[in-house]
Amino acid sequence: MLLNNRYEYHPQTDFIADGRAAKVYKAFDTHTNQDVIIKFYHSLSLLSSAFAANMNNIKVLQHENLVQLFDYFEFEHINYFGQIDQIRIGVWEYVESAKTINTAAIDAEIAARSVLAGLQYLHENDCQHLDLNPNNVLVTTDGQVKLNNYGI
Repeated sequence: MLLNNRYEYHPQTDFIADGRAAKVYKAFDTHTNQDVIIKFYHSLSLLSSAFAANMNNIKVLQHENLVQLFDYFEFEHINYFGQIDQIRIGVWEYVESAKTINTAAIDAEIAARSVLAGLQYLHENDCQHLDLNPNNVLVTTDGQVKLNNYGI
C-alpha cells in the first residue's frame, strides 16, 4: 500500500503495535529510500488546526535523544455512519533494532543523562512528554537513547 504517494507499507506484515493513541507500522519512504515509522492516531480529540499546530511544533525539534518527526498529514474519511472522520498520520524516524530501556545492556548513568537531556530540550521548547515510561525510552543498536511518543 502506498500512503500519500510516498510511504510504502503492508498492513498485515508491517504492523508493530497498537497503543493508546495510535496504530504503528514500519514503512519505507520512497523519496528518501529509508525506513520510517507511520502512526495512525486514533484517539486524538484535537481539532484539525490544533493537531497541525502541535505537529508543526514537534517537527522542528531536533535532538540526539528524541525520535524525529519527519512528516504529518490528515485525510478525511467517511465512516460507516456517513460521518466525516479525520485520519491523522505522523511519519517518524525508524530506530533500527530498538530495544526498550528495560532490556538494553547500557550504563544506567548514561541512560539517565540521555533521558534527562531529551526532557530538558523538550521543556526548553515548550513541549512535554506526557507518557514517560520505560516503553517510550528506546536504545539504538549503537547504544544511543531516544525518547519516543512525546508532544501529542
